[in-house]
Amino acid sequence: MNITVIGAGAMGSLFGALLAEAGKTVTLLDIRREHVDAVNANGLSIEKAGARRIVPIQATTDPDRIRSTDLSIVFVKSPHTAAAAETAARLSGNTGVVLLINVGINAITALVGIKNGQILELEWSRQLSCEAVEEAMAVARAQNVAIDGDPVALKASLKEK
Repeated sequence: MNITVIGAGAMGSLFGALLAEAGKTVTLLDIRREHVDAVNANGLSIEKAGARRIVPIQATTDPDRIRSTDLSIVFVKSPHTAAAAETAARLSGNTGVVLLINVGINAITALVGIKNGQILELEWSRQLSCEAVEEAMAVARAQNVAIDGDPVALKASLKEK
């Protein structure tokens, strides 16, 4: 499986390194040339419980150097989400998957260009939020994951606003 991690900050680098250690082919894509050069030269240093290890991994600043990918994971801050999502979609093509793991405010507000507080003020974004709750609950039920609180009540309160 070819995986591209877009945004090689702390979280993107950590997840990319862990996926590489698990045997996946991972490429980090980042805008910071110095970081990319250091990763390519030295690998990524991972430390856990006092044990340090170096994970060799490829990195680039140029999305055109990445062949099509099976999974694009976006780990960028909100102002960069839309551009990163476009890059991820192009790299993933018709058969790959794009996963947005936003650092900061949620991906909906970042992708559509509204302020975080507006998400419940607009009918379409309120509806999108309700659908996201329904989908998350369906996945949780399918995986036998217990959810604290009452997401159904949350969904109802979103619809009432």
